[in-house]
Amino acid sequence: MTDPTKYFREIESSEFSAQMNIASGFKMFEELVTRNVWYVMLMSLTRELGPEILFKRIEELAASEFDHKYENPSDTALAAYVLILDEISHSAALSAAQILNDVKQLWWTKRVINRVQGLSV
Repeated sequence: MTDPTKYFREIESSEFSAQMNIASGFKMFEELVTRNVWYVMLMSLTRELGPEILFKRIEELAASEFDHKYENPSDTALAAYVLILDEISHSAALSAAQILNDVKQLWWTKRVINRVQGLSV
């Protein structure tokens, strides 16, 4: 399958978010995400098609509207996408981090982008 839509749908699902949000810390979160089958398959597809597919999706999610009184519903997915980018292209991950720095109500994503930028997690 070369269309990333199915992978995006799974990683952006509330089920994926709930499974990852059981983590008690960043290290556990990272382990849960990177061992997830959808993450692994999307990483493989991104290696094949190039980081642009993820970068484009990150831009779309960063621009999406949501109620700022609550957690950003894309937080877990964005964190996973930046982790994949960092594995494949650190410069792409840095570019994604710049886009995501101003996005509101991110928890895991902020920790991932801090790590990508060489800041403490």
